[in-house]
Amino acid sequence: MALELEIGHLQLADTRIIFFLCNLAAGWRAATGAMLAEFAYRGITAGFYGALTQLFRGVEPEWAATLSVIFLLPLISHSVEIAVHALRGTARLFTSIAASVIFTMISPAFNQYAMRRGVLIVGEGSGSMSSDLRRILPMIGSFLACGLVALHRSVTRGIIQAAVIWRFPFSALYKRT
Repeated sequence: MALELEIGHLQLADTRIIFFLCNLAAGWRAATGAMLAEFAYRGITAGFYGALTQLFRGVEPEWAATLSVIFLLPLISHSVEIAVHALRGTARLFTSIAASVIFTMISPAFNQYAMRRGVLIVGEGSGSMSSDLRRILPMIGSFLACGLVALHRSVTRGIIQAAVIWRFPFSALYKRT
């Protein structure tokens, strides 16, 4: 749970900045208020979403787990996030949520990618936090390279399957290793 909190707090810093910058045009007070609301919301839920991401690291096939993490987790977290910011009156709500959604689709995909490779996990098979931090930069490069290769393959082969769209929400029900 401690590492999920560390991961969540790293993401928390980024979403705070996103909300601050998106609301800066509405003034310092609006930007600071949005940032503090995001800090409170993500601070409370960071460990929970980190733990959910780690649950998907053993789901097979890997593409189904990745799609689930990219779409289902943000759907859950942003539904609550919209309510939190709407209730507090965040000035640039649409812009803030759109930027947060984009970031949150990429961030858990990376976390899940790293967790499948033994980085950023807790419990059995985990390394120390310092070991994980040393492996982060090469892991980011590897993640970006895999994404580019997958994009290239998809474009050159014309792979778009309706089955993927239908199956990914239910991937947690499929074989886990």
